[in-house]
Amino acid sequence: MSEANAITLAFLARQPRAAAGLARRYPPEQAAEFFRDAPPASLIPVMREMASWPAAQVISRFPTPLAADILRELSAAKSETLLRLVDAETRENVLRHLPKSLAKRFQRKLIYPAGTTGAWMDASPPHFTPDDSVADCIDLVRQRQESLGGVLAVVDYDRKLVGMVELEQLLTSDENTLLSELTTSDVEPLSARSTLGEALNYKEWTRFSALPVVDRNNILLGVLTYRALLAGKAGQRRPDSDDLRFSLIANLGRAFLVTVTGLLSLERRLSGHADQGVGLAANLPAGEKDRATND
Repeated sequence: MSEANAITLAFLARQPRAAAGLARRYPPEQAAEFFRDAPPASLIPVMREMASWPAAQVISRFPTPLAADILRELSAAKSETLLRLVDAETRENVLRHLPKSLAKRFQRKLIYPAGTTGAWMDASPPHFTPDDSVADCIDLVRQRQESLGGVLAVVDYDRKLVGMVELEQLLTSDENTLLSELTTSDVEPLSARSTLGEALNYKEWTRFSALPVVDRNNILLGVLTYRALLAGKAGQRRPDSDDLRFSLIANLGRAFLVTVTGLLSLERRLSGHADQGVGLAANLPAGEKDRATND
């Protein structure tokens, strides 16, 4: 063993909390590479100290046997949370490497009963941090062609829910605005284990068309749309994931419409062609038409 490796292992063994904090500062690919050659006995204390979301991101990049060895030694609650946060393929591979009895216990806990919010939520909504800008959000969604579950979930770097941003706010704000300035934090999230009947009584539905779903540690697990909730209550078959989401791209036109009035006003002031502005404004909704023609 090289001297450098010996120092690394000693650091992991003696200061697992410091090692966990250090790992969070790096992309998960780099953190996983740093830890890859360490024995499970050295990594288990570090994973125990690391917050669930970054730990899941790191473990998902480990070789499957190593990931399974670590999860066997963590608490059942911690292992269950990590398995929920990794992607489905990684989860299935890890479960196959665990003892059958342990894998079955995890599988029973990971499957939500049909009448719960967890069974009807979109488990893979895009999410952002308070430090992301409006431009960051829209660019990422466009690049990945992803959809929103009716809300934009804002989380911290441990994936704990911070709040939500309304779609209209996102689309009508300056592109340099940070989400921290738009986030509504007084949102009561749903529990993944709540029944659909309990979820239906949430007062938050009067404000939002979709709500975040969290675990007992306030870690974001997914988003439940009101449409999916009603379908579940009606006993319908669960729709495909894409049908439970709310497309951001399809609603970018709303942002364009909101800015048309301002563009018309500028055009009229620069060119003096008032009649042209009125002609274009005729195609706007009544409220926007009045504002455009009265400028």
